[in-house]
Amino acid sequence: MSGRERPSRARQPSQRKEDLLDLPSRVQQPVSPPTSRFDSATAAFSAAQNAARGMTVGLARSARDLIPAFDTWAPFSQVESLSTVLFTPLNPQHIYKRETMEKALQLMQQQHKRTNDNNATDLALKIRELPKLTSSNELLAIEIPDTQAPLSLFQGFHASYPAYSNHGVIHKHHVRRKKHGAHDKRRGSVSDKGKGDATLPRLQSQLVADKQRKQREYDKLLMNKLAISNQVNQIEAQIAELASRRKDLEAKWAKLEIREMQIQDAIEDLTEAIEHYEEDNAEELLLIEDRKSKRREATLYDDVDAEPVETGTCLKTLYGHEDSIISLDFDHARGSLVTSSYDATCRVWDLSSQKCVGTLAGHAGIVRCLQIQEGNHVYTGSDDYTIRQWDLSLIPSARSQSPSVMSNSSSPSQSPRLDPQAHADIVPNITECCINTLEGHSGPVTAIHADEKNLVSGSADKTMKEWDLETGQCVMTLDVLWSSKGRSGIADWEKMDQSAADGVYGESVGDFVGALQFWNFALASGTVDGKIRMWDLRTGQSHRTLSGHTGPITALQFDEVHVVSGSLDRSIKIWDLRTGSVFDMYAYEGPITSLQFDSSKIACTASTNQIKIYNRTSFQHTVIDGHTQPATSVRFRNNMIISGGKDNVVKLWSL
Repeated sequence: MSGRERPSRARQPSQRKEDLLDLPSRVQQPVSPPTSRFDSATAAFSAAQNAARGMTVGLARSARDLIPAFDTWAPFSQVESLSTVLFTPLNPQHIYKRETMEKALQLMQQQHKRTNDNNATDLALKIRELPKLTSSNELLAIEIPDTQAPLSLFQGFHASYPAYSNHGVIHKHHVRRKKHGAHDKRRGSVSDKGKGDATLPRLQSQLVADKQRKQREYDKLLMNKLAISNQVNQIEAQIAELASRRKDLEAKWAKLEIREMQIQDAIEDLTEAIEHYEEDNAEELLLIEDRKSKRREATLYDDVDAEPVETGTCLKTLYGHEDSIISLDFDHARGSLVTSSYDATCRVWDLSSQKCVGTLAGHAGIVRCLQIQEGNHVYTGSDDYTIRQWDLSLIPSARSQSPSVMSNSSSPSQSPRLDPQAHADIVPNITECCINTLEGHSGPVTAIHADEKNLVSGSADKTMKEWDLETGQCVMTLDVLWSSKGRSGIADWEKMDQSAADGVYGESVGDFVGALQFWNFALASGTVDGKIRMWDLRTGQSHRTLSGHTGPITALQFDEVHVVSGSLDRSIKIWDLRTGSVFDMYAYEGPITSLQFDSSKIACTASTNQIKIYNRTSFQHTVIDGHTQPATSVRFRNNMIISGGKDNVVKLWSL
């Protein structure tokens, strides 16, 4: 091998290529027979070397043909040189062999570097071609949709791509941590940190979602508990209230049972008394029935006389009271008349027979107001704080009187009169016709008004009460002073001295509620402050106040459109209910003490001897003169007007 020349490194690639192309021809040349043993060995080695070299070149060519696309590989000349170096016979030049290996390694490194650079360039080009991703600021600005999905974002991602969720399953230690979350929290770390990092975001979001769900469930439970607690408290309060009401009802029941027993005993006693009375007074009962029939016949006509009588003619003068007349009322021209006086008596008169049939006995004070209702019922309010209901049909007929009782010469107006003083023994005190007593006021009853079922009363105790006539119970109390609290008027009248007030108005102003009237649920009241208040009996509230009078109101009446009021300020005002304003006003010489009106006329007493009548159709004022002292009360029905005065008499006039 030492006799051979070492191949030159400076051989050109083209020359190496030509040598490689000539290798097969050289390999296939015949070898001359050896001349000696050494030469034979050398020839065999050379033949094997040439065969290996030819095989290497063939493999290199085959590799070049199989991989034509990799242009970055080393040129074939370099591969040929490398094969030449590798398969060159061994020689003692170790440095040359080391340099060849270093050269081969350098070539391989260069080839690998070029391959990596080309791959990086291709990757960069592919990345540029990809769509641009949205920036994190834009993603944070987008509103996160509200969803009710039970899975979190990471759980949905792992469900879509199982490869990223550690083969799509949750390890047993994760399930154990979910069941024993508190124990793992105390440890503060995952047992296998390397494996836990891959699934930590999913487990954390799931734990947060579970915690929020449980927190909502806990809050809902708290709200349900609070609601149930409130309902239990309400039921307990209702039970306590019902128990209290039951005790009250049981007490009332016991009282009613006692009252029932008392009434049963009274009924039995009255039954026995009736039986004895019917046996002893059969004729008297017949007279009572006859009187009732006459009253029913009298309701068919209201004319006093068959012949027409001039307006203002005094038809009758009734004597009997010993003091001034306070109030009066009657049902019709041939019916019953009830009068009250300061002599503490309340008399009942039969207009058809022109007789006083008796005195209503039962009140312990003066009767200041009264009303006679259809059906022979009379209601009276007294200074004894009570209201009594009377049935006039229970009054026995008056005893027959001699004609000498009637006198035509004693009356100044030459009118007939009925003088019960001449026959005092024939005027009995009537107590059996009182059928009910209403108690509840703490002051004198000064005004009443009743219909078929209810009665409203006003008192000096500054209240008004509504009563149920069937049961005799008070169903509502209206506090006039409370409704006027904070308003001017009543306080000024309360501060005024009584004597000074009487001096200003000439009459007593002690009646706090001077007049009232109601119809269905509408109530109108006139009080000492000169104001008219409209009340709703369904709520007990005052919803309108009419201010205009400067003195206490003493008389009041209303219909569907107007309210007419009289006051101690010497005026009568007509109010329009639709607007609340004064429709008309009339001034008189003295304080108004009584009035009554209908669609055609207004009659009043104004502290004079005359009765003032105003015709609302012809707008004319007329007077009826006949009392010797100021008239105090007046009532009219159809063609009859009745008045009472301070001269202690009651007069009947044609109208």
